[in-house]
Amino acid sequence: MSLLNLSTRLENIVNLCDEYKTIADIGCDHGYVSAELILSNKCEKVVATDISEQSLNKAILLSNSLNINNYISFRVGDGFKVIYKHDKVNLAIIAGMGGMEIINILEGKSKKIKLKDFIFQPMRDVQVLRQYLIEHKYKIVFDFLVYDDGTFYNIIKVTKGKTKQCDLEKYFGKDNFDFNLETFRQYLYYEENKLLDLESKINGLTTQNRYHLYMVQLALQYISDLEEGKVNLKKKRKYLEWMTKS
Repeated sequence: MSLLNLSTRLENIVNLCDEYKTIADIGCDHGYVSAELILSNKCEKVVATDISEQSLNKAILLSNSLNINNYISFRVGDGFKVIYKHDKVNLAIIAGMGGMEIINILEGKSKKIKLKDFIFQPMRDVQVLRQYLIEHKYKIVFDFLVYDDGTFYNIIKVTKGKTKQCDLEKYFGKDNFDFNLETFRQYLYYEENKLLDLESKINGLTTQNRYHLYMVQLALQYISDLEEGKVNLKKKRKYLEWMTKS
């Protein structure tokens, strides 16, 4: 349970943070994650940035009310443009933005900033972000869905390294096929019902929606096969690969 009673989405982001010396909270919004990181001793210092001065002022007010402003450096700016080599950031959190926006922020990071650990919470274009991370040699450590106040959110933690994933893992996130089955199942049923309802109303689906429905139903079949004992967990990825090829 978070000290600030965070939402499920934000609490899961904080929980993924190991103990670091300095964490950057890029696009910190109202500053709840930044404050929780300090209060829960996840790090000694936070560099909290936001492109909106108005949002940053709200984060500063929260920090002042909790008497932790000495531990957070607030900066107005875009992405890594206001984070510097001397900050010695060990982990960066980029949450609540689109996948393409996250990619643009990563592309704009100076090579002088030696940083390998990230936590992302993309709001859309999740598959695009995953493909970018794989192609640019980020190792996906955790990748799972959370359900928060009527919405499903993807949370991804990466470090530098290589990632090998099959098509279903790239599409949905690898941990949803492992420890996160119940939330994943809820998401899949929600997506299937939404698409089937749409299909009945417009008498057909776009190519993109048909593919999405196909992948959703494959994932549901995997869960069914797993529960029926048809899947050898040690060969889970091979089974997922077989499903997409069969």
